[in-house]
Parts: sequence; C-alpha cells; structure tokens
Amino acid sequence: LKLIQLRRDEIGYQHKKGTIDNAIKGRINKLYKILSHRWQSDIKIWLSHIEWLRKVGWDNLVSKIYMRLLQVHSTDPKLWIAAAKYEFESGSAENGRQLMLRGLRFHPKSEMLHREYVKFELLFIEKLKARKKLLGEDDKLKGDKNEDDASDAILDGALVKLVAEAAIDALESPDFVVSILVTAKKFPFSNDIQEHLLKVLEEKWPSHPVTIDTLARLELAKEGKMKDRITSCIEIYTTALSAENPSGQILHHAFTTLRELPRIAPNCSILVMKEMLKLLDFGK
Repeated sequence: LKLIQLRRDEIGYQHKKGTIDNAIKGRINKLYKILSHRWQSDIKIWLSHIEWLRKVGWDNLVSKIYMRLLQVHSTDPKLWIAAAKYEFESGSAENGRQLMLRGLRFHPKSEMLHREYVKFELLFIEKLKARKKLLGEDDKLKGDKNEDDASDAILDGALVKLVAEAAIDALESPDFVVSILVTAKKFPFSNDIQEHLLKVLEEKWPSHPVTIDTLARLELAKEGKMKDRITSCIEIYTTALSAENPSGQILHHAFTTLRELPRIAPNCSILVMKEMLKLLDFGK
C-alpha cells in the first residue's frame, strides 16, 4: 500500500484510490485469517493481524479478532488485559470490564489480572471525572436519580473498593495489597481508596513484615520535619520487633529503609546512624 501511494504521488494519479486500496486491504485481511486458522498456536500472527487492522483503520474488526484469539489462547492473562485495554481505549468501558471479569474466571489467582482490573476501574473514574469537569456541574444529565446515584458511587471509589476486596480475598497476599496501593497512589483522587486498602492490610495482616514495612515507610511520606518522620518510622519497626517472636524480616526491612535515608535526607545522617545502632540490639 505504501508503494502504491508513492507511485500515485509520483505520477499524480488518484483515480479509484478507495476501490483499489480496499481490495488490497481485503486480500491482506483474508491472508491473515488463513494464517491464524492454520497456525492458531502462534500468538505473533494474531497480534500482527490486530496491529495491521489498527494501522489501516479497520478498528471495527479488532474486537472480533481479539475474541477469536481469546477463544484459542484463554490461558494467557496478558491477552485478556490487552483485549480489555483496547475496548477501554476505544470508548467501550463496559466491554472492557466484561473481558476483565471473564479473564478472572479463567485466572482467579492471577495477580497481574486482578491488579490491572483495579487499575482499569481507577482509570474509568479518572475518565468520568475529566468528562464531568469538561461538561461542568450545570450540564449534568438530568432524569434518572438512580443513574446519578450510581455514577456518584463510582466516582467516590465504591466500585474500586469492591473490586480490590474481591481480589484480596481471592489472593490472600499482603504483597498484593501493597502493589495495588502503589497503583492507587498514582491517582490524585484516590486518598479514600488508599486509606481503605491500608485498613484492610492492618486488619488482615497486622503483624506481617510487609504491613509493618508499609506503615513505617508511609510515615516518611507525611508532612512535617524530616527528623520527626524518621523517628516515627523507626518507632513502628522497633515496636514490632519488641513483640513476642518477631519476624527477622522486619529487621531486614528496617535496615533497608535506614540505608536509603541518607540519600533522601542527607542532613539527618547522624540520627540515622543512631537508629541503626539501636536496631543492632534487636539482632543479637
């Protein structure tokens, strides 16, 4: 197609451009179908077909190819994420959500899929907020109060919390909670969601090393004097280490945090050294 376009530009001939181009595109599309049928196990052929369809502007066929691909390769979580992402970016958030849910039925223990689903719902809120800001408060859709209430609930993060809780119950992993907490931090509107995740983390794994490390590091991110923040951070570690049968992993996390502090707060090096010496007593 590029060569034909170059030839047209060279001789200045544009007659029946659409007819000729569409005939060639149709032939290429047919060849891709034959290839994907004969070598269904080759994911690269499927993805190459999708990339080509998007390149030539035949986006109406992309969803169909993704559905056929997922019927053959339902065992790969990345493909479910890619298909859902395409639907979301194409303006069909509901189709994207349904693909995520179908993918989770195939992969209920996939951390990647659960995390991306939480991110998907956060992006959906971001999109709704941007649209609301663009339209303005005076241009809100009037009529069905139930729809307005549902929209407000989504904007408030209720749906994200439900999705996150379902994921946490399915995976039972404090590391996963921290991973979606990190994801949520990228969105300025997610403070309430972050607090909810921290509450779940503390309730389900109150003495787990990951929980202790997360709470301690959050102290460093708070406002106020750096010395006070460092003291509060170390206090969380030492309190956990003073408990009965503490995990050695907590001490490891504490030292890792302290080793990072001189770079973050060079003026507090003396305080950091003193706190390190105190921690050494717990390692005896």
